[in-house]
Amino acid sequence: MNNMMVGITKGFIYKMRTVNNHFPINAGIAKDGKSIEIKNFLGGKARFNIKLNEGCKVENSKALKDELIFTGIDNQGLAQSCAQISQCCSIGRKDDRKFLDGIYVQHKG
Repeated sequence: MNNMMVGITKGFIYKMRTVNNHFPINAGIAKDGKSIEIKNFLGGKARFNIKLNEGCKVENSKALKDELIFTGIDNQGLAQSCAQISQCCSIGRKDDRKFLDGIYVQHKG
């Protein structure tokens, strides 16, 4: 009940950062802000198109070039959308101490 009241009055914000060491990750955002396309993850040709949950929007940060800002009134839907993006950027069976590439949640609020 508390999350619903906070969501309607203030809204929720999640900030995610793209971290790359080997290959630059390209994150393309649709014009309506309802979906995001991730390209060139670990140099692969696969494209990941993630449609955000209803009520969630994404935009590029104006302050930092590698930051994505997710906004919405539903905390659970916003967290689920961010989790889908993090899961599509898994490095698989590579050593995670060396391959730090991915998109990670930086701030929840």
